[in-house]
Amino acid sequence: MIHYIVNNVRPRQGYGLTEAGIISMMYPKLYKPGSAGKLTPTIEMKIVNPDTKTMLGVNQPGEICVRGATVMKGYLNDEESSKKDIDSDRFLHTGDLGYITEDGYLYIVDRIKEVIKYKGFQVAPAQLEERLLRHPGVKEAAVVGKPDERAGELPTAFISKQENMTVTAQELIDLIAQHFHADKQLHGGVIFVEEIPKTVTGKIARKMLKELVKQY
Repeated sequence: MIHYIVNNVRPRQGYGLTEAGIISMMYPKLYKPGSAGKLTPTIEMKIVNPDTKTMLGVNQPGEICVRGATVMKGYLNDEESSKKDIDSDRFLHTGDLGYITEDGYLYIVDRIKEVIKYKGFQVAPAQLEERLLRHPGVKEAAVVGKPDERAGELPTAFISKQENMTVTAQELIDLIAQHFHADKQLHGGVIFVEEIPKTVTGKIARKMLKELVKQY
């Protein structure tokens, strides 16, 4: 997230999909760091529990679902995928985890498929990664779930260090402990690597890391 101003220009965040166009945007004089802004006039939104599909209230993270004039009617020649992603009320299920505040601001938490399930709790890797990246000794961070028979998955951090900087695993574990509830701790520990593997598009190669973490 970018919070600074360069040459009197303040970057603002929005949210949209190929299947839905622009969903929300940060309007002038309504800037809130970390938010994706407020819904555009043509969009309706509901937040639902990813598992039960029941509607959630304000400040409750769940799957973002949208409908409106700019939202697609379905996938061309793919009725099965259309039925999977668009419910009976014509809401498109985006696969993104987020929440709406009482004053109508949208916050994006993570992709649902990336969420780690620890003892029934949902842990968003992006939230932990953002905090880890604030440490001066951390160059790159990626958090994935390590399979565990009792807990389901243990949040585990892969860390690439900044050159000529010193940082220990316990230091980072303590950092997360200071800012998050017990269910969002790095219960799987910290693994230091030379660099975080990326996909061809530059995104974290989480599938590769999920296989790698099984070796530790």
